[in-house]
Amino acid sequence: MWLGIIKHNGKVLSPVELITLMEVPNSEVISAKQLMEKIEMETSYWKPERGTIYPIMHRLTGMGLLKKTKTEGNTLGFRRTQEGTAFLRSSFDEIAIQLEVFVKYFSSVADSAVKIDPIKSLRFIEKMETLADELKVKLAKIKTRAHEIVEEDDWHEISIE
Repeated sequence: MWLGIIKHNGKVLSPVELITLMEVPNSEVISAKQLMEKIEMETSYWKPERGTIYPIMHRLTGMGLLKKTKTEGNTLGFRRTQEGTAFLRSSFDEIAIQLEVFVKYFSSVADSAVKIDPIKSLRFIEKMETLADELKVKLAKIKTRAHEIVEEDDWHEISIE
């Protein structure tokens, strides 16, 4: 039910591995330190530690999804491979299905909370509504940015084989 059943060649990628793979660019090299800062900025809730991010990056490298290389400062860096990008493109539908399950789960939790404590459940539901509103605003901005990129770069649908 939770994010984490996305598989590459039979190996499950955890949500942390998936966000790491998504945040590593394919067109430039990024150091682990830069990646940790980027993930913290993007997620606003998780600050990855070296003991977490390095093993993830090495595992993704071993899976062929990232490539180890040197940065301009001659430190260890990574970039997403074509295989990594193709894998992510092919995973969007599965991620969307998992998000639908996630929404159903929290709807069920809210419904059950009403039966347990209607007063506290109201605060819980209001918090969920606030978060949903925030998500809607963020998604609208991201969608606008996607439309701009499509128009500027003359993007077209990429078929996944």
